[in-house]
Formats: sequence, C-alpha cells, structure tokens
Amino acid sequence: MRPSEPLVIIFGPYLFTIAEYVVFVTPTRLQLAMFSRILHPAHLDDLIQSSTAESLALISILTKISNSPILLKATVDNAKGKETETSSVRKKGVRDALEHLPERTHIADMTLSGKCRRLASLRIYHLTNHSRKAHHSV
Repeated sequence: MRPSEPLVIIFGPYLFTIAEYVVFVTPTRLQLAMFSRILHPAHLDDLIQSSTAESLALISILTKISNSPILLKATVDNAKGKETETSSVRKKGVRDALEHLPERTHIADMTLSGKCRRLASLRIYHLTNHSRKAHHSV
C-alpha cells in the first residue's frame, strides 16, 4: 500500500471530485501588441541576460497581460516612486507595451482581455439559460 492510500481510505468519502479544464482563449489585439512589444528581439536580449528573479518577473508581467492588460498598468503605477521598483518594471519593453493601453482605461474594462471577454460571455450565457429555465418552470 502506498503512503497516500490510507488517507484516501479515511478521507475519501468526505472529499469531492475536482475537475480542472484548460481552455485556450484567443488574446485581444491589445494583448498581442503588448506581448510583441515586451518580447521584441531588441528587448529580449536584455531580459534573457538578466537574473533568475528578472526572468520570474517577466513571467509575472506576461501573466498579468494574459489575465488583463490593466493589471500591468496597475503594477507599474504602484511601483512608481517606490524603492522596491523592480528593474523589469522599468524596462523599455514594458513602457512600450503600456503605450498601447488606451488613455483613461477603466480597471473593470472587460474588453481588454480575451480571457475576460470569454468569461463575460459564459456568464451571460449562464444567466440567460438559467433565467429561461426558471421562467419555464413557473
């Protein structure tokens, strides 16, 4: 018996099954433009030759753009004037990428991100179908 099996026997009846899905969503034009600015060959050498911490910061930056480009702007805005400002936030590629972000963009703008657009459409679909079912059952 493997070490984990006794735990499964004891706690199995009390645990629920978890299902995870990976869904690939097309990025918006804004996201693609921001990715191309950060990953531009002229900037990439600078990023690649930096420390492991900088590489992890780059992954974090790309993740923020993937989730919603406004998150990158919020990170840069929060880092301005602080001593903890990482050099990756000051990199030219990040500054160039932020130039693509429209002026006066609201933090709740769901149209900036392909992921947010898809989630919003799924939410609308769910609400529409749920309200139809509730209406028909009355």
